Amino acid sequence: MIAKLTMNYLVEKHTMLKESDMEKWRVVKDYDGYFASTLGRIKTPSGKIHSNLQIVKSKYFALQFRNGNVFKTEQVHRVIAKAFIPNVDDKPIVNHKNGDTVDNRVENLEWVTYSENAIHYHKELKGKMSSINIGTNKYKDGELVRQSNFAKLVNQSSVTIHYLIAIKKLKPIIIGKTKFIENNEENRNIAKRKNDAKK
Repeated sequence: MIAKLTMNYLVEKHTMLKESDMEKWRVVKDYDGYFASTLGRIKTPSGKIHSNLQIVKSKYFALQFRNGNVFKTEQVHRVIAKAFIPNVDDKPIVNHKNGDTVDNRVENLEWVTYSENAIHYHKELKGKMSSINIGTNKYKDGELVRQSNFAKLVNQSSVTIHYLIAIKKLKPIIIGKTKFIENNEENRNIAKRKNDAKK
């Protein structure tokens, strides 16, 4: 019952947006007759605001698009971002800047990496919303990596990395129950010094 009430509230909140002269519409690529708006709304081929919204993964609006006889469920925020926001660096995640995952206005969306998404959560939203669990296996500077992956990267044991965290030499970012280490030169050097001390 609570889930149903929450869903009704979110749908009501989403559909309360009024038509505006500032609202712009663009064709949704890959789905004939569908349009996405700058206010985060979708129009069906008949021109009506799409009302068949559902919440997926407990926090995102999604709807089912039809292309001929093929139906596919898409997350609304990704559809809006693809229609309006260039993704020149081919970033995989659409971030909600204000943390409200049903606020799909273009001005609230941005393309980010997994690392940027996790850092945004940690710096801007932690404590304001429920925890998330994001991981990445990328090892480039500035990327977050799981603590165990960081240990492998610097040729250390997980116990050593735990120890460096315990004595506050390494500062992890905790998302959900997972610890991430920022993979940068400073953190790698800290781990390396510990490694040199063992020789």
